[in-house]
Amino acid sequence: MAVWALLSLAVVFLVKTTVIATADSTIAGDTLQLSELMGAVSANATEIELANAQNTSQYILLSKGGAYAWQFYSVRYGANRSQRLLVVFSTLFNKTVIWMANRDHPVSPNATLVILRQRSPRIALRDGDGSIVWSPSVTNISAIVMNSTGNLYMLDETSTKLQWQSFDDLSDTVIPGQRLSINHSIAASLSWDDWRSGYYTLKAEPGGLVFYASFDSQQSMVPYEIRNYVNNNDSITESLHSDCNHTYILYNDDGSGFTLEQQGEISPQCLKELNYRPSTRGFSFPSIHSGDGFRFARLVPRGDINSFFLSNSTGLLLDSELLRSFYGTYCKLPSYCGVNALCSATDTCSCPQLFQAIDPTDDTQGCSLETPLNCSAFMEHQFLQVPGSDYYANSYLAPHSIVRNYEDCTKLCLQNCSCTAAFHNNKTGECHIYDQVRTIRYLSNPNVNAFLRVSSLPAAPGNGGDGYMSRWVIIGISLGSSVAAVLLVSVLAWRWSKRKAKSPYDEPVTEEEMFLDRTKPINAHHNLVRVAVKKLNTSALSYRNASNRQFRAEVATLGNVNHINLIQLKGFCAEGVHRILIYEFAENGSLDKWIFPAHNMSSPPVEAQVLPSKTRYRIAVDTAKGLAFLHEECRDKVVHFDVKPQNILLDADFRAKLADFGLSKLEATQSGNIEQSVMAMRGTPGYMAPEWFHNLPVTEKSDVFSYGMVLLELVGGRRNLNTAAATRVDWYLPAWAVRQAEEGRILDVIDKRLMDQLSGQSHEDRDAALASMERLINVAFWCIQGDASTRPSMMTVVLMLEEHLEVPDPPLATAYVPFSCSSMSSTDANALHRNRGSGAAAEGLIALASSSATSSSTVETGSYAVEMNSVVSAR
Repeated sequence: MAVWALLSLAVVFLVKTTVIATADSTIAGDTLQLSELMGAVSANATEIELANAQNTSQYILLSKGGAYAWQFYSVRYGANRSQRLLVVFSTLFNKTVIWMANRDHPVSPNATLVILRQRSPRIALRDGDGSIVWSPSVTNISAIVMNSTGNLYMLDETSTKLQWQSFDDLSDTVIPGQRLSINHSIAASLSWDDWRSGYYTLKAEPGGLVFYASFDSQQSMVPYEIRNYVNNNDSITESLHSDCNHTYILYNDDGSGFTLEQQGEISPQCLKELNYRPSTRGFSFPSIHSGDGFRFARLVPRGDINSFFLSNSTGLLLDSELLRSFYGTYCKLPSYCGVNALCSATDTCSCPQLFQAIDPTDDTQGCSLETPLNCSAFMEHQFLQVPGSDYYANSYLAPHSIVRNYEDCTKLCLQNCSCTAAFHNNKTGECHIYDQVRTIRYLSNPNVNAFLRVSSLPAAPGNGGDGYMSRWVIIGISLGSSVAAVLLVSVLAWRWSKRKAKSPYDEPVTEEEMFLDRTKPINAHHNLVRVAVKKLNTSALSYRNASNRQFRAEVATLGNVNHINLIQLKGFCAEGVHRILIYEFAENGSLDKWIFPAHNMSSPPVEAQVLPSKTRYRIAVDTAKGLAFLHEECRDKVVHFDVKPQNILLDADFRAKLADFGLSKLEATQSGNIEQSVMAMRGTPGYMAPEWFHNLPVTEKSDVFSYGMVLLELVGGRRNLNTAAATRVDWYLPAWAVRQAEEGRILDVIDKRLMDQLSGQSHEDRDAALASMERLINVAFWCIQGDASTRPSMMTVVLMLEEHLEVPDPPLATAYVPFSCSSMSSTDANALHRNRGSGAAAEGLIALASSSATSSSTVETGSYAVEMNSVVSAR
């Protein structure tokens, strides 16, 4: 386990008198004097070892004040963990990587950082096989300094001239006060769990900041966003050849944004241009979080540049997303939805006709053709038209040709088998063709049409035979259809008028009148979708027109909350006092029936189907991502108030989706008193944060507490209260788990059924599984801290689970235990157990669990096959 507390400002090394020596002098925390080191070792030593990769808790250098450290750090490299030499942004709770020496060349645990004792000493990172992985191209170094601004630099032999600095050797992050000189750039990581250089680059060009994407093997750099020194001057040509060149780009000292600076006299040509095209000379980040803390900007794996806020009290928080804030959509990002995918105005990803999802569980992974292209007959291929759809590169790359119509454009693409897509602008005649396309902005530009290459289009109805007779057949069919339509409308109008004569709730309405009988098979010819149905029962006295309008407005808002780890609200029915919500269906039901199988006798027996460790870990990550989205990425922050296993649903692939978010606001809307609902105690006993009971502010950190309780149950395979335990101290799961951790038996917390399952696996797989479960337990301990300010944010939880952040040793003594387990009587425990509010699942296929026992309204749930045009869309 890594040491996270800042133990000392000095690091002490041991003496060796072999050819490879280790320094003996005590080094000042922020400065490494090479002359002192070399004088303290044998003259025969050709190398001096400063640090080795096996010790990731050792600071090589620590800045004054302890904010920054230089050390080896173990991070994700594809599927494996590897050591890298990093500068770490360090606070009491978090260690956040801001710079990597050997980003694309990970080293083994046997790697060492050494001083090569030559005529001109230099520093080098040597891997276990003896190869030099990283070494700045400077010699005659006298000192290495880790300063208080986060810059690691090396001085010449006079200790006055800067030889090298990390501020010029960038990775994916910039920190306040850092400058990007011309032609310097930062590169995003491949993914959140793979730190290698990825597809996106942010480069300081002479005219401004240019965002580039590079997806092909030739590493072609294609711009997708430009922020120039001169306003409204967003052409790539002007960026590369501008009269108003800047000298550097400054990330402002307060982290508020970037400033484009010029030094010296501004040219007359630039002054002339500024007279009619003013310059803001930079741009700012819209800040959400305030207070004392650190800010930094990172080019993230999907191509946006995000601003983060970091403090001991809040953990790591996402503060803003620059490009999304500019445009209000993710669809402007080159590959938000992946290859060949369509991105709608609501940031929803989908596949075009004749394409299928590459990963059905993740719609951002893109689409592939159902029938692959065959180049042996490439001139016979056809094109699928996607109207009104543009592509990011069209705005910055010169067109392939100017043509008269779209047919000429598709012909240009057809002639080359490697071409898979063409875009034609009806207004300008511009024709762009591409070998591969990423995200297509669907219905974003009425003048541009996309044409995707396919083997063949679906066969159109035949028009063989006599054209004259065919024409009359068509006319006859059209007339007959028109008459039938008129008659149908008349009958429906008559029935509707009869139905309106009395209230639809004056007499009982059978299930079949609104939904198909769930006991009957679904006819494939019906337009039916399996959904989950939730009925909110409210008092007739609470109904008012204003409340109804507000309810519909809130439902519409929730209907636009789209995330792969949130159950989607498909529609609703609102008539009189009756409220019914229509949700997407989750095939594997709620999490509780999988981790507490013995307590779900109405469910199919699943005792033999123990959730594997990888599935449990993925469920934890999925749930955390859903909550983080609600807390930090929604336009209006959503606090769930009732996070529990019954509200975590599992789809066919066991991907977790959080349910019932926003219900507290909907119920408040029905009662007409939102403030009272927020003040009222909400949630399920056993999962509720202590602030509910101590008259303290209830925030999103209450959800973090509930999430921590769920994590313990997910790993332990038992409810947080178990009155059947052998001793009273074991009744309450958190108290028992904390005791196991304090006594060094943290693995005893893991579900015994899972341990039995792991016993048959290889030693390596078992160790990896146990390490992942231990990580979940430690994250859970952080989440259930009694003081809300010490709990991490859900964004920090996501980063820890995805191993972007190490998990510090949790303070076990301050984990929340609401009562003395040793003194609680069995009567008290049984009373608490009876009032847990776990709720009974609806019979049939379960999609949503009951709401909390303390809710102001009861909820009925079930799953049905619904004719979707019978409900109102939530969008």
